[in-house]
Amino acid sequence: MRIYARTVRALEQLSASLGITLLRISIGLIYVWFGAPKFVPGLSPAEALAADTTERLTFGLLSGGTASVLTGALETTIGLLLISGRALAPTLLLQLAHMAGTFTPLLLFPDRTWETYGICTLEGQYILKNLVLVAASIVILGHSRNRPQPPPGPAHGTGAWPWTAGEQPAHAHARGPAAPPDDHHTP
Repeated sequence: MRIYARTVRALEQLSASLGITLLRISIGLIYVWFGAPKFVPGLSPAEALAADTTERLTFGLLSGGTASVLTGALETTIGLLLISGRALAPTLLLQLAHMAGTFTPLLLFPDRTWETYGICTLEGQYILKNLVLVAASIVILGHSRNRPQPPPGPAHGTGAWPWTAGEQPAHAHARGPAAPPDDHHTP
């Protein structure tokens, strides 16, 4: 059981130190992977839907190949910025705005995105998977500021990190009960 607890703690520490970075880079790779094919006519399976959606949202100002290339440029740029970690907050806000646009075909083209009520076509499923990207981007945005992280281990803090309640090592309890707060302290 000790090996299991140590392994879990090690994985928790590794996840805490690398998780957000890996999430950011993986979303960036997905954006590049989905955006780059839109530069080559006929290569992206989402090209027609992306072009039709952009044309509809821009009231016909952008159409066909131009819409596809601009969508690809936007997606590739967002992806490269996410991979690099530069201008993270503005990039994530741009990405969330882009995501809002990706959901519009569910309303604009229901015949292409829904089989029947609640059952999506393959194109609709392609769109709905973006819910995960939105949630992940919100998590990354919440961690985008360089705030201090809890120190690694009980000796430097509350004694609870990285252990969850009830998993604290025996030495964490050796300090005795915490002193009650001083409510009568004046600055």
